[in-house]
This record gives sequence, C-alpha cells and structure tokens, in this order.
Amino acid sequence: MEERLGIAGSGAIACGLAATAAQHGDVLLWARSDASAERARGAVAKWCSKLSEEPIADRVTVVSDLAELASATFLVEATAEDYDVKGGVLAELGRVSSDDAVIATTTSSLSVAQLAQASGRPDRFVGLHVFNPVPKMALVELAYAPEAVEPVRERARALCSQLGKTAVEVPDIAGFVVNRLLFPYLFSAVQLMEQTGMPPESIDTCMRLGAGTRWDRSRCSTTSASTSRRRSARRSSRRCRERFRSWSRPAISARRPARACSPIPSVDAAALGERTLSDPLASLHGAWA
Repeated sequence: MEERLGIAGSGAIACGLAATAAQHGDVLLWARSDASAERARGAVAKWCSKLSEEPIADRVTVVSDLAELASATFLVEATAEDYDVKGGVLAELGRVSSDDAVIATTTSSLSVAQLAQASGRPDRFVGLHVFNPVPKMALVELAYAPEAVEPVRERARALCSQLGKTAVEVPDIAGFVVNRLLFPYLFSAVQLMEQTGMPPESIDTCMRLGAGTRWDRSRCSTTSASTSRRRSARRSSRRCRERFRSWSRPAISARRPARACSPIPSVDAAALGERTLSDPLASLHGAWA
C-alpha cells in the first residue's frame, strides 16, 4: 500500500477499515481512551484473524494522542456521525497533518463540503464512505469537497483500489447514493407492516421471490413475526426517519457553501420539514424534485 493510513476513531467502521488496510501495510489507529483502545485492539485482532493466517494485526498500532497520526499520509476520520464531533477531530487532524497528507471522512450523511471547511484543508479533503462491515463490503462512495485538487482525488481512488474496493464517485448530497435510495425503501417495508398488519415474513417472501430482495436485518428488517422483532422494527424505522430528517435540517443547508454551476438540485428543507413522512417515497422525491 503506497499510503500510510491513519484512522481517527475506534468504532466498528474504524476497526474494520484498519483490519482491511492491515492486509496491505502498516496502520495507525487513534482511540480516545484506554478502554476504547483495548476494545479496538480486540476488534481489529478478531477481524485480522478472519482475513489472514498471518499475524497482520501486529501491523495496526493503536495510539491515544491524535498528534501521533501526523506521520500518516492518508488520514481518515471515522468518529460518531455528528457534525460537532467530526468537525473537532477534523480540525485537529488538519492542524497536525503534513502539508501533502490527504484528509478524509467516513460520513454517510453529513455535508463533505462543510466538513472539509472544518478541517482547514478543503483542497486536500475527500469523503470516503465505506460500508459496514468494511472487510466484507466492496463499495466505497467517494464524494469530494469542491476545492479538492485532482491529485488528491486520484490518491483517494488509488487507495480504494489498493484496499480491494470498488470506488464510485458520487455527488455531495444527503445520503450520497446508497442511503438516499435505501432509507425510503426501508421505511416502506416497516410502514406496510404497520398499516396492513401483514406478517413480516410475508412481506419478506413477497420481496424475495418477486423482486429478488431480502430485507436487511441490521437496518429496518421485518423478517421475524415475534413481538420483539416488530418492536425492534418500529424503533429502527424511527431511527431511519430521524436520520432522514437530519439530512435536510436548515442549519446544515445554511452552512453548506454555495456552488456555481452545480448540477445537484438543492434540498427544500422547509418543504421536507412540513412532511410527516407518511409516504416516505413521496417525501423523498418531493423534497428533491
């Protein structure tokens, strides 16, 4: 691997990315606390044992000082999906990183352009949206800050290739491509169950046999008819709705830099805010129409 990867974060995405990269070279991973560092070592070791018979977990060095990532040539922020949390970490990464280092975020829903400004290095910033579990998921959605220079974009594409991932360049819009299309689809599954009283497994059977699809159990799955599963599905649906609404908050839109000649339509946050999401698909298409 041509880059030396530095990862700021110790959660599932960070550890999965570290284990994936460890197959190809040395990795630095930052954890906020001793407890987080210990959990991260365990998670990385578990993944590495599945990926290789070699002791590749030894290639991942867990550090507790963010400044220790300064030697990395490609830094990836992989912290909680919250602007203030990510913005604070990115600002520090921008301060400690070398002049030619690339800074990236794994955000799945926040504005890449906005986070790029928080880093202080918008010309060297990319959105690197990997999917969980990282070692198993082939796709990476690449979204660029408007100021990102071509050599930085090329290095991001090259890194994805070296990690064995398929990179697709996507616009910097709410949810990028996968989540933008998937979340309303998942809303509809849970909503249909609630409105009609259909057993979850019947909906699953219809979609599996009629559309070649099986609902994702980790998101808004309704594959079990048990009461606990139904309650879990409803909670997941609420979380999905909250995430979807967060993409269109006026505060986020207001902070996003204006772009000249952008082919991406802007979100009508006010119109979306008035909707109850009683029809998620209509809400999505109407808000971005």
